[in-house]
Amino acid sequence: MCQITHLGRRGDPYTQDWLSTIAPSPIRETLHRSFPKEMDEYDIDRVVKAYAAAALRCKEGGLDGIETLTGAHLLGQFLSPKTNKRTDRFGGSFENRCRFPLMVHQAIRKATGDDFLVGMRFTVDEGVDGELTADECIKMGQFFEQNGCVDFFNAIYGSMDTERGLAYENMPGMDSKIAPWVEPVGHFKRAVGVPVFHAARIADIHSARYAIAEGHLD
Repeated sequence: MCQITHLGRRGDPYTQDWLSTIAPSPIRETLHRSFPKEMDEYDIDRVVKAYAAAALRCKEGGLDGIETLTGAHLLGQFLSPKTNKRTDRFGGSFENRCRFPLMVHQAIRKATGDDFLVGMRFTVDEGVDGELTADECIKMGQFFEQNGCVDFFNAIYGSMDTERGLAYENMPGMDSKIAPWVEPVGHFKRAVGVPVFHAARIADIHSARYAIAEGHLD
């Protein structure tokens, strides 16, 4: 398997004649520093099609499945009220913020069929730097599951658009305690019906066995 994604505002537009980055709203990215263009309906349509085409290439290349990425990537930028300030059908309400990721996953499923694994690397709580709470992330996970969009979730915690969030929460390094986010992931796992994976700072077999034995993840 592999991951497919669109970085949205997290991209780098400063090479050669590249166009500006795109995002749900024109809010500057805090680490990569790009000023994104707010996506119009044409942008949304072409990116949905590009996701489906990428997933189909993966299937035709012999892979068993893919996962998309939320977090600070484009799908997650639509989900989070921190980065989505739209007032049209793609912003505001819970259903509107889920609309674009739902369209992407429906297009992927249509392009690849039911015998191809499709998952999401999914934020279960945006932490102190974000605005999505654990309860709303559970609601979103249940929404995508109920719509037949996902076969599994690959759970992550926190934000990745600040240096602190990236180093301490999203990709905790050697200075972090072992398996710091297993319990929040377990809270999410018990609320959904598909398998939930998690790997952040689980660096030894004993921690992995404990997390699975306690029902925190699959």
